[in-house]
Amino acid sequence: MKKILQKFLVILLPVLFISCSSQPKPRMILRDTYNLTNQIFQNANYALSVGKNSEAKKFLSQAYTNAVSIDSKELLCRISLSGIIYSLNTGLDTKKLLDNAQFPDYPARTLLAMAQEYAYLSEKKELLLSAISIYQSLILLSENASAHELKETLSRLDDSRASLSKDAYFTSFALRTSGDVNMAIKNYSEAEKFYRAAAESHLKNYFITEVGNDWYSLARCLSQDGKFEEAISAIDTALFYDKNAENTFAIASDYYGKALILAKNSRYEEAFNNAIWAQQVFSAGGFTRQAEVVRLFTESIVGK
Repeated sequence: MKKILQKFLVILLPVLFISCSSQPKPRMILRDTYNLTNQIFQNANYALSVGKNSEAKKFLSQAYTNAVSIDSKELLCRISLSGIIYSLNTGLDTKKLLDNAQFPDYPARTLLAMAQEYAYLSEKKELLLSAISIYQSLILLSENASAHELKETLSRLDDSRASLSKDAYFTSFALRTSGDVNMAIKNYSEAEKFYRAAAESHLKNYFITEVGNDWYSLARCLSQDGKFEEAISAIDTALFYDKNAENTFAIASDYYGKALILAKNSRYEEAFNNAIWAQQVFSAGGFTRQAEVVRLFTESIVGK
């Protein structure tokens, strides 16, 4: 009997070991895939923020496929929303779907519809549906929507602010987008307030690559409002943060933005010098199309 019992235990112990050790593995694999996918997604967002659209496309495509494989509706929604930024950055038609297009080369409005569907199915429905209002606003801005439509989207952004407070990234992004919409309807004083609030929020939450963008947008706002000295100060502040972030695309954009502000105020020699340097920085970073735009600008102000 003792020998039979010993044999039974020899057989039983491996079975118990296998049963206990194998059960958590699927959950561990899903968690690892989720973390990897989220990191790829963050890489995509960083690539978008520094103007590297081809890299962003690769990361977004990979992240989307991974998110489908683990059925994460929240990640799929967030990835689709970033896809809207990619779509707008690359100048795709907001409504027309190209033949044989694959994610993320979809129209912004297609991506928006996808994000809405995923949001409804996610566990963070309220937050994600509120975040969608930000991207709706960006699409309307890209389509040169009427002042009436833009005022309506401002109202939606205001309504979503309480829900967005749960997410630092969306909160900061909503503030800057409100600034963009206010500037589009020439409500410069309100736009200025939102841009300053966005910069403060991004800095507080350590979104360093975004702070320079807030100050750049503020510089544009101040320039359009006729506040020349303040605009120059704002673009210099943008340059400070973009240098700290080592964001080549943004650094070059700051110099070009400064050149535009200076030229608007008939300071052509300073404008020319800043534009020449912007062209060199764009070229060094591999942004040939932008470098060519700046080159044409320098030619237009020579001799003025």
